[in-house]
Amino acid sequence: MTDSWKRQIKAAQELAQLTHQAPLLAACAMPVSDAQIRILDEMELFSRHWFDRQRAATHSTCETVKALAVKGYSDPSVTAQCLSAWSAGVTQRMAEEMRAGMNLWMCCTAQLAKGVATSGVVGAKVAKVVAPMPAKNHSTPV
Repeated sequence: MTDSWKRQIKAAQELAQLTHQAPLLAACAMPVSDAQIRILDEMELFSRHWFDRQRAATHSTCETVKALAVKGYSDPSVTAQCLSAWSAGVTQRMAEEMRAGMNLWMCCTAQLAKGVATSGVVGAKVAKVVAPMPAKNHSTPV
């Protein structure tokens, strides 16, 4: 995740900690914002690996086209070998795309669930502390 995003999220976290009017909200928001940071980190890693796979696919395709241009038109067995190797690589990369996508989905879902669950536990603890506080009298009824 970029430093800019981390600074913005950190500033929001600090603001939430300074909020005296809503201690319950601030306490509940912290685990969820931490989960969002971890999800953004996972997305960044996934994107980096996705680009690496796309580069490998492009390189493989270019190499196959070169091999076909040099030898493939004169020898059908070379054409079959080139296309077979290229097809195997494509199949392997497609399987990796599926695996990486599922891993990303599972990791992000787990991070979010953990953040929400932690938020609920923290919220319950803070609510026990905040609940006994007497309400302030307002001049205008609500």
